[in-house]
Amino acid sequence: MGKDNKKRLAEKRRKQAKRRAAAASAGRTSSRTSQRQAQRGPTDPVAMFWAGLEAHDAGQVAEAEHWVELLAREPVDGWAAELDGLVDAQLRQAWEAGWQPEVLHHVVRRELGAGSARALVDAIAAQAAGYEVLGRQVAPEWMAQLDLIGAQRWWSTQRTRFVQVTEPWADQLGVIVGLVSVLERLPVLPVLGPPPSSWRAGDTHRGDEVSSEVLRRVRSLLAKAESSNFDAEAETFTAKAQELMARHRIDRALLEAEAPTSAGGVAGRLIVHDDPYAESKALLLSTVCVRNGGHAVFTKGLGFSTVFASAVELDMIEDLYTSLLVQATAALQREGAGADPRGRRRTARFRRAFVAG
Repeated sequence: MGKDNKKRLAEKRRKQAKRRAAAASAGRTSSRTSQRQAQRGPTDPVAMFWAGLEAHDAGQVAEAEHWVELLAREPVDGWAAELDGLVDAQLRQAWEAGWQPEVLHHVVRRELGAGSARALVDAIAAQAAGYEVLGRQVAPEWMAQLDLIGAQRWWSTQRTRFVQVTEPWADQLGVIVGLVSVLERLPVLPVLGPPPSSWRAGDTHRGDEVSSEVLRRVRSLLAKAESSNFDAEAETFTAKAQELMARHRIDRALLEAEAPTSAGGVAGRLIVHDDPYAESKALLLSTVCVRNGGHAVFTKGLGFSTVFASAVELDMIEDLYTSLLVQATAALQREGAGADPRGRRRTARFRRAFVAG
């Protein structure tokens, strides 16, 4: 583990220790003392939030719900800024640990469901208000992820967003407790690009005109493959796109051998795999990477792959993978809708094997 990762883990442990101390100062309540605690009245809202989070993490459902109920009685405006800052700090920690918006949204939706994913999107949109202008200039790929997950501010800036949610406040608090719990337990990933805290004005990246033209032609061929209703024709267009990518990679290698530049360095990207058949999709991506000079590492428990390749090849690899996935899905719908030679309906095992094949 590198020094930077060790520092991040140490900082994370210090924050967790501080959180536990705050929870202890709030005082824990068992089911037998919940009524007495309610009569005594709520303590500091932030400390109560940490106590509820501790109970949630420990699997003490009744105690966690008790703290959320007490918190829901507190005036939202009185501690909304602290709550917003708490979630914001967790997001910043996630970015520093190598996470990116699209993958984080994928994992939260996978772990907690759509409600928590919406809460995450709102938190990201609120944070993005501080960097979106700069981000459009220096980190267009990052900002494109925000557009992809729908991170837009829908609330009025005249009032805190927490008082403008349509869900009951107690339910929303429960969602935030679960969200922060997941954010605190995120593993450290390879940092594939600078997080928002590292962006600086003037760090614009000028694209390679030759690579951009090849990418345009590859995308055009793949679009034709996806729109074809004939498998043989689709395979022909895809093969031409693959041939073009291979020829471009060879040309780039020769060019780099003659005049090395930073454009030839290895870069990385996180690509999510939605269920069903996430493992088969990861296998498809890995195969595309091997054919095009890249390497993919599948994180099975979280449902995404980390792809490493030459910086100019990443877009092509992702485009080819996405196109093949679209083509496979269309072919699966045509084949899977029918029956086998014995008249039996296609099974989930068949569909899984078809996608893998």
